[in-house]
Amino acid sequence: MVPFPPSTNRLWRSVNGRNIKSSEYRAWENIAVAEAYYSSGDKKRIPGSYKLLVEAQRPDRRRRDLGNLEKPLSDILVTLNMVDDDCLAEEITLRWVKDDMGGLVRLTVTPVEV
Repeated sequence: MVPFPPSTNRLWRSVNGRNIKSSEYRAWENIAVAEAYYSSGDKKRIPGSYKLLVEAQRPDRRRRDLGNLEKPLSDILVTLNMVDDDCLAEEITLRWVKDDMGGLVRLTVTPVEV
């Protein structure tokens, strides 16, 4: 499980004509990596194609676009070295859940059977 990520609209900033990660995104990445290592010792690397299930609880009553969660969460899987590259995702399922996850997002990664 990882913390609720910033919206895709807040991931990048343009500085001197270059797109760089926003400070909010970098801070979230640091916390997400630490939380992922802490929350689960069973992180198996998935070589090749994979399926991703994202289950998130709304952290507050604001309107949120579920699709905005996918990119930072896929990127963190690469950062955690759980997958080779997020372009290898064959299927991505995102859903809101009613579980009491305390503002965390559950990621389930499974290999694609060949």
